[in-house]
Amino acid sequence: MTFMLSPRDQLIAAIAGVQAQNKGLTQPERSLILKTEGPYELIRQVFEEDLLNIDREAALEAAAKGLEDWENAGYDVIPIFDDRYPHRLRQVHDAPGLIFSEGSQEPSDRGVSVVGSRTATISETRAAADVARCLVDLGITVVSGLALGIDAAAHEAALSQGGRTVAVIGTGLDQTYPTQHAKLRERISRSGQIITQFFPNTPVAKRNFPMRNATMSGYCGATIVIAAGENSGTKHQARAAIGHGRALILTPSVVAKTTWGKEYVDKLQALIAKSPQEAADLAHEALLRTEEINDIFV
Repeated sequence: MTFMLSPRDQLIAAIAGVQAQNKGLTQPERSLILKTEGPYELIRQVFEEDLLNIDREAALEAAAKGLEDWENAGYDVIPIFDDRYPHRLRQVHDAPGLIFSEGSQEPSDRGVSVVGSRTATISETRAAADVARCLVDLGITVVSGLALGIDAAAHEAALSQGGRTVAVIGTGLDQTYPTQHAKLRERISRSGQIITQFFPNTPVAKRNFPMRNATMSGYCGATIVIAAGENSGTKHQARAAIGHGRALILTPSVVAKTTWGKEYVDKLQALIAKSPQEAADLAHEALLRTEEINDIFV
């Protein structure tokens, strides 16, 4: 295979390698290859090494066409080896090989995730909004998932406070889920960012959201869970945050209502915040600790 060294050709190769059907390579394995060895090594491992490989050439052509279409739609496609890729996200083991972005990029973003139930009570959504405002006052980006309930309250509060907010979504950028948040999404993309690991035309599917939650955890220095039930999807993000070595901060109600919340606190894997300001302060301290550690290795 002839190696083409332009950044665009590298991006096209990365897209083709991530998209290709190959049951022998998982997506985390592909991401690791992209990060450590580059897109051409991924292409080599995904496709046969024959001089003429019809499947490989077709995949590269399709990737080039897709990239052109996505750019025309206003989307940025960012591979894990690109300097624009979120720096914290790149550090985790399950970082996606590609992300699709809409809005303003801040690779060194100081993000904290505020998440919880889609069926939150009025007092719970108020708590989420209060936490988001406290985070903005500390210069922290509020990250959530554009869902109903806690997510929407956190995004709205960050915007009203004049802060930056990022939505990590579980569909392609060509869709908004839930559809009633189309206007909220537009506001976020104007002053913040929409991020997804899913290709355009990826439909809404339940299996996507645990992966989305892991990506959200990886993007952030801490996750704050405002409200959740025993079987809430939020527990996937709580588990991911622990696995990523990121701070997990829970409200007393989450600890009282869930066995997993109590277990994480008992095992010293999570902290309890008894007020919105305390939640924001704990998250801020976690960000500062990780930044100090990272500075040692720069």
